[in-house]
Amino acid sequence: MRNNGYFRDERAPVAIVRIGGHSDTSPHDHDFHELVLVLRGSGIHFTKDESYAIGVGDVFLIPPSHEHGYRDTSELDLVNILYSNRRACIPDLDIRSIPGYHVFFELEPGMRRAHEFKSRLTLGASELTEAETLINGMAAELESGSPGCDFMVVSLLMRLQCLIARSYGASSKREVRSLIRLADVMAFIERRHAEALTLGELARVAHMSSSTLHRSFVETIGFSPIDYLIRTRVLKGAEFLREGGCNVSEAAFRSGFQDSNYFSRQFRRVMGMPPGKYGRNHD
Repeated sequence: MRNNGYFRDERAPVAIVRIGGHSDTSPHDHDFHELVLVLRGSGIHFTKDESYAIGVGDVFLIPPSHEHGYRDTSELDLVNILYSNRRACIPDLDIRSIPGYHVFFELEPGMRRAHEFKSRLTLGASELTEAETLINGMAAELESGSPGCDFMVVSLLMRLQCLIARSYGASSKREVRSLIRLADVMAFIERRHAEALTLGELARVAHMSSSTLHRSFVETIGFSPIDYLIRTRVLKGAEFLREGGCNVSEAAFRSGFQDSNYFSRQFRRVMGMPPGKYGRNHD
């Protein structure tokens, strides 16, 4: 099961699927993100490797091509917010400066097995009400089909993502706090990427030793803190080139590189093409 007609058309960025009295389902996957909010009841959410109990207020993200299903459901009501990052074109702006954003949308989905899903987000009553209000607004816009409805829906999705990011960052769960320490470093890099940052400084932000931070980054994210810094700078440089108004050297220095040749080598490694060609492709 992939798109299966959930979206209004092939260009629609978001779809809302409400399921009351959710029955057991066989494993399936999608080619879009699926943001799940449990409104009532309980059940077991499972993948090919593990299974987890879910209940009221639980929020979790199913990445594209991630096979999953539900079993042992009991009066389970949930809502799925389906969205395509490519079609939604959601701007980062400053949401990546919120540590909870990195944890929920980037780290937590890959850490469920290690944390036995204890790192999931569970919204309190007021947060759950606010989330439902935003989702209801999205559903009403989609149903209306009025001009600008996709714009309104994406703006409401952005508000929901910010609510989730802030709520996750405020969690007191031990498993969440361990991820937040890494996310603090990611958010710090996002804010200060143009500065001359060192591994030691990043380790102080995480309240870890340099070796522990390096090991934790590699185990959780797949590459080192310094490589994450380089990748962040490259993505910032790509943003400057897309926006226009600056050449490769200017994009390099604005994104934190002191050597435009080194920037070009790293840009090719991360983006798969030289920065000059990338800039011309986005003229």
